[in-house]
Amino acid sequence: MKERLNIYPVRNGILNDAIDRIVVKLHGQKKKYGAKSFLFTGAGANGGTTTVAINTAIALAEAGWKTVFVDCDLRKDQQFKRITTDEVTTLSGYISGKVSGSGSIVNKTDVENLDYIIAGDKCENPVRLLSNYKMETLMVELGEKYDFIIIDTPSVGVCNDAELLIPFVNAYMFVVRMNETKRRQLVDARIALADYEDKFIGIIANRLELFQYKGMIRDFDYFSNGSLAKKRKMAMIKKGGQKK
Repeated sequence: MKERLNIYPVRNGILNDAIDRIVVKLHGQKKKYGAKSFLFTGAGANGGTTTVAINTAIALAEAGWKTVFVDCDLRKDQQFKRITTDEVTTLSGYISGKVSGSGSIVNKTDVENLDYIIAGDKCENPVRLLSNYKMETLMVELGEKYDFIIIDTPSVGVCNDAELLIPFVNAYMFVVRMNETKRRQLVDARIALADYEDKFIGIIANRLELFQYKGMIRDFDYFSNGSLAKKRKMAMIKKGGQKK
């Protein structure tokens, strides 16, 4: 029996708040359109797509939804990822025919309700693998078993792997790195996926400076203990001043 994979989510109040906003968006898509499979990709390199995608999957699982995270980045060596394995029971192993049955590539994690499919080692021809009929078969099977399917892919600005997978999902979104991803990169990425505009649901701005986040979400910390205590103190001062 496989051991559960250890997942290390980022535990930060501001990040959790931002991830929850993504969860609300995906939950709305599920309720309104029955969507359950979502693809995350980038417009430029180092946008943080994987971090955003895996933390979104964790949040959905912690909310009680049966969720699977599918790593479809077959261009990066496994040693550079958070999860490592020496087994062939990976996505690339399944598609290439080294293992039979999709059930063998699904890994339980230490997060309740969250399963994980490991991409596997870097391969020479990821496009040929991802365009294999087994990938479509896998997506159908996952759709029958899970409430949410979160798919992580390399940036569209680097390769066109995401374009191969979008036909199999309900919706996709871009993760861009603030102050680094160029406007031209985002425009080019949108153009590259123009045929699937009906599945596009938004852009996630990642790596914002705190002052930028505060500017966009003015009361992001409204319900924090410190903020509530400060507001209570100001209310008491104001009330005392009125009595005078």
